[in-house]
Amino acid sequence: MNLRVLYLIDSLGRGGAESLLADSLPHLARLGIRPEVVALQDKGGNPVAGRIRDAGFPVADLGIARLRQPGAYRRVAAAVDAARPDVVHTQLQFADILGTLAAYRRRIPSLSTLHTLEAPEGASRESWRRRLAATVLRRLAARVIAVSDDARRHAVARLGLPPGLVKTIHNGIETERFTPEPAWRNRIRGELGIDAEAPVVATVAVLREPKGIQDALRGLPRVLERVPTAHYLVVGDGPYREELEHLAAVLGLGGAVTFAGHRNDIAHVLAAADLFLLPSHTEA
Repeated sequence: MNLRVLYLIDSLGRGGAESLLADSLPHLARLGIRPEVVALQDKGGNPVAGRIRDAGFPVADLGIARLRQPGAYRRVAAAVDAARPDVVHTQLQFADILGTLAAYRRRIPSLSTLHTLEAPEGASRESWRRRLAATVLRRLAARVIAVSDDARRHAVARLGLPPGLVKTIHNGIETERFTPEPAWRNRIRGELGIDAEAPVVATVAVLREPKGIQDALRGLPRVLERVPTAHYLVVGDGPYREELEHLAAVLGLGGAVTFAGHRNDIAHVLAAADLFLLPSHTEA
C-alpha cells in the first residue's frame, strides 16, 4: 500500500489529540501510509510539531487565527492541493469544517476523528461552530471515527450523525513504554522534591476547568486528615493553572501539592506515583 494521507488538525499544542497523532504516525507509515501534517493555527508554539518532524514527517502551519479569518478557507484548500492526498483526515473543530469542505470540493474522501463529547448548546459563538462542524461532517465526510462507544453514541444522539457514518476505533497505547524501571520512582521524586516514602497521587492532564483538578484539591484536606504524608502531583500545563495554584494556596495545601508543569517523560512520572486520579467531569 502506498497511500498519501493529509492530516489536518487545529493546532499541534500540548493536548491529547495532538499527542495521539504524533504517536500514531510511525505505525501508520509502517503500514504503507505516507503522512503529511498541516496545523491550521499556532498554540503555544506548536511543540508537538517538533516530535512529528523528528520522526521524519513533514509538518506545516497555516497561521489561521480564527474560523472567519479572511482567506482561511483558501489556505486550507491550497494545502490540500499542494499535498495531493488520496485521503484527508481532519481532527478538531476548525479542521473538520474547513478541511472537510476543501476535500469534498476536490472529490477527495475525508474522515474525521472525534476526540471530545462537546455538543452544541445555547447561542454562543462556540456552540455555533460546533453546529457547523457537525453539519459539515454529517453531509460531506466519508467516515467519522469515534474514540469510544460512548463517543459514537454521543455523535449519533447529540450531533445528529447517521449511525452508519460513525465507527469506533479505540486509541492505541504503546504499553511497553509504561513498564516501570525501579530507578524511575526515586529519580522523579528526588527531582520534584517529593519524599521517597510519601503516598503519591498523580493526575496528568491539560490544565482546563473540565478536568476537575479543582475538585481533587478541595478534597485533599480531608485526605490529609487521614494520611498526613499524602502528596498530590499534578502534571501538565494549561490556561487553568494559575487558578489551581491559587486554590491550593487558599486551601493551605502548601507542600502537599506539586504542580510539575508539562513533561515528556509521563511513563517515568507515573512510575513515581502510587495512585492515578482522573477527576475529569467528562472524557470521550
